[in-house]
Amino acid sequence: MLIVILYTPEHRCKIPSLSNDSYAIQNDYHRRLINETIPLSSDPTQPYDRCHVYVTDGNSLHAANASRVMCTEWVYDKSVFTSTFTSQINLVCRDSLKTSHIMMFFYFGLLVGDLILGMLSDSLGRQKSMYIALVFLLISSVSVTFTPEFYSFAVLQFIIGGSGHGAFVAVAVISMEMVGISKRIWPGLFIPVLFAVGVCYVALTGFLARNWKWVNLASAIPCILYLSFWW
Repeated sequence: MLIVILYTPEHRCKIPSLSNDSYAIQNDYHRRLINETIPLSSDPTQPYDRCHVYVTDGNSLHAANASRVMCTEWVYDKSVFTSTFTSQINLVCRDSLKTSHIMMFFYFGLLVGDLILGMLSDSLGRQKSMYIALVFLLISSVSVTFTPEFYSFAVLQFIIGGSGHGAFVAVAVISMEMVGISKRIWPGLFIPVLFAVGVCYVALTGFLARNWKWVNLASAIPCILYLSFWW
């Protein structure tokens, strides 16, 4: 899921004097503005510098008369996704490492969730701990869609990682205990199959929606069905 949500599209600095700037070249005049305003990239795989723009106090935009500064606005390629969380809050250039920090929070949540919910399973029972995890998963996975900044997003990803994997462990154990010893191989085989189906579902929603919020909601809202597991 985070691969889609945190996808970093192709991007460059926004032309300061152009309010309707876009990553796609609109016409010859737009191409000339880009060439005069955006420095060339030192990376041979990228045509333009992603983090700097030429700024001048005069009327000429020629690079010889301009200063090279770090930009604060960007335009993004929308051919793959129209919007991702990365492009929404500009986690690029100096902030590009924050996408890795979000992944770190998520996987640290997996560790903490397994420890806490594992202990709760022994004290409260697997069904109750599973249900607690599923409620937290539903609330956090829906809420993360509406987060406007990095810190709340990272915290919610921590909760999603902990509750999601904690619930998975409880469900896996319960499914093994519900069948006889001779049949336990089948739940063990079926669970990875459903995981693969889920990955395909995320890929399909990403292909159809192309907006991280809709992709996230398409995966979060079905968690309501998990509440029926109590019965």
